[in-house]
Amino acid sequence: MKLFLASQGLQSAYKNKFFSLLPKRNNPPKVAWIADAAEPYQAKGPTPWLDQSHQQLISYGLELVPIRLLDFVGKTKKLEELLKALDAVWISGGNTHYVRYAMAESGFDNVIKNLASNGLVYAGESAGAMVAAPNIELSEDSDDLKDVPTIIEEGLGLTDTLVLPHWDVEKYQDELKQIEQLHRAAGRKTVFLTNSEVLIVDN
Repeated sequence: MKLFLASQGLQSAYKNKFFSLLPKRNNPPKVAWIADAAEPYQAKGPTPWLDQSHQQLISYGLELVPIRLLDFVGKTKKLEELLKALDAVWISGGNTHYVRYAMAESGFDNVIKNLASNGLVYAGESAGAMVAAPNIELSEDSDDLKDVPTIIEEGLGLTDTLVLPHWDVEKYQDELKQIEQLHRAAGRKTVFLTNSEVLIVDN
């Protein structure tokens, strides 16, 4: 299984490593661009951080295939077949619990482990990285949880470590410490990542 879990975007220092993980099914590499996590924020105003990440990936020569998970409710098999032909998925930042809800509604959560075990790279930033963990408690504050129709605390379980992103951004540090303390008390692994760092799993 190959995971590329970033705090913010695909930093140029890790570009070659990311490309080395890809199964090389397509030239140029085709990557599912999944931005359901950002939808609650898009409904409230501009999301320049999302646009920046999108353009950054394209600038590296990746072909992004837009996939909205909530368009595949009741169509899990179709989603699975579409993803099988790609090299990676990139799960954007945004609301961790909202994208987890979208993953459950579409059945993405039921097929991703098998797909990732067969060469598809799971990549994500911020919320997209956090949701790969076994549990995502406290990943949103109460105001953001209001945007989520169904709260699911169980993560995808692709890795045993919860990524805590944006550690170098002062306004997030108190919140990240609270999340870390809760998960550490429950015996779960966590890792703080600055916006220039990633967690890579390659096995």
